[in-house]
Amino acid sequence: MAEDKSSKTEKATPEQLRKAKAEGNIPRTHDLSMWLTVLAFYVLGPTALSTLFRTVTTTLHDIARIIIRPDPRQALELFANNLVAYVRIAGPIILLCMVLGSVGHLVQGGTRPNAKRFKPKWKKLNAFTGIKNLFGMQAAWTFAKTMIKFVVFGVIAYMGVKDTISMLTGTGQRSITTVLEVTGNAAYRVMLWIIVVGLVIAALDYGVERHRVEKSLRMSKDEIKRENKQQEGDPHIKGQRRARQREMGQRRMMAAVSESTVVLTNPVHVAVALRYISGEGAPQVVAKGAGLLAQRIKDEAAASGVPVVQDVILARTLFKMCEVDSYIPFELYDTIATVLAFIMRMSDIRRTEGAHPSPVKHPGWNGVDLPEDLSDEALGIAKFGAPEGASYSNTSTY
Repeated sequence: MAEDKSSKTEKATPEQLRKAKAEGNIPRTHDLSMWLTVLAFYVLGPTALSTLFRTVTTTLHDIARIIIRPDPRQALELFANNLVAYVRIAGPIILLCMVLGSVGHLVQGGTRPNAKRFKPKWKKLNAFTGIKNLFGMQAAWTFAKTMIKFVVFGVIAYMGVKDTISMLTGTGQRSITTVLEVTGNAAYRVMLWIIVVGLVIAALDYGVERHRVEKSLRMSKDEIKRENKQQEGDPHIKGQRRARQREMGQRRMMAAVSESTVVLTNPVHVAVALRYISGEGAPQVVAKGAGLLAQRIKDEAAASGVPVVQDVILARTLFKMCEVDSYIPFELYDTIATVLAFIMRMSDIRRTEGAHPSPVKHPGWNGVDLPEDLSDEALGIAKFGAPEGASYSNTSTY
C-alpha cells in the first residue's frame, strides 16, 4: 500500500477532477458559511435589536391597554400589526444569512446532490480504520483548529472584558444606561474580532482541505497512461473532441470572413473567402466550406459587407487546390487579379448589393495546368450533392 501511495506523484487529470467533483469529493470547510452567517447578524443585528426593543415595548403597552379594556377587534389588529413588524425585523437578517451562507458554499464549488454519499460504507465500521483515522493528520488538524479557536477567542474575550471593566470603574458612573451602552459596545467589538479571526481560520482550513483533496486525487504515471488510452479509444470522447475542434475552427473562419476581401461561391455548394492586402504577397484563403458551412460563409460576408462573386469553376478550383490559411497557387495569380480588379472598380455601395457575376472567362484557362475533375466527389463533398447530372471541369463555362 505504501508503494502504491508513493507512486502517485502526478497531479490529477481533468477527467479525474471531474469525477471527484461529481462524487462531491471537493475541498470544503463548513466554517466559512458559518462565519459569513455570523457576519450577517453582526451587520444587521444592532439595528434589528434596537427596533425589536422598541417594538416589544410598544406591544407590551398595547397588551396592557387591551387587558384593561378588552376589545377583540383591537386584539386581532394588534396581532396582525405585530406579526408584520416582527417579520420586517427578522426578514432582512434571515435573508442576508441565507445569501452569505449560500455564497460560502458556492465559492467552494457549490452544492451538488450525490446519491453515493448516502450509500452505507461498511469499511467505515472497521475498528482498525477508525483508530487509524483518529490519530491521522486530518484528526490532528481538527484538534489543532479547535485549540486555536479556544485560545484566540478566549484572549479576545478576556481583552474585551478587561477594557469594559476599566471603562466602567474609571468613569465612576453606575447607571444602568451607561453599563448597558459600554457593555454593548464592548460586545460589538469583541464579536467583530472573533468574526475576523474565524474567517482567517476558515481560509486556513480551506487551504488544508484543498491540499488533502489534491493529495488524495494524485495519480501514478501508469494510471494516467491507462486513462489516456481509454479516452482515446472511447468513440464518444473522440466525437466530442472532433466536434470541439470543428466548432473552434469554424469560429475562427467566420471571424476571418468578416475581414476578407472577396468571397467566391459555387454559388450554392461551395464558398471560398480570400484576403488580399496590397504589398503583403499573394491572396490568402482564410475560409472555405461546402453545404451549410458555405451558406454560413456567404451570410457572414453579407453581414460584414464583403463582396461575393459567383464563379463555379474558380470557387471549386480554389476549394480543391487550397487549404485554409494557405496562399493561392501561382497558376491562379492572373485569374484572381482579374477578380480583385473587378471588385476594386466597384463603388462601396455596389460591392454589397448581393452576389456579382464573375468577370473571368474560363474556356481553356490559357493553357494553365489545373485540376480536370471538379465534381463533388473529386472535392470530397459528395454528401452535399450537386443537381442531378451536373458535372464540372476546368474547361466548363458558367
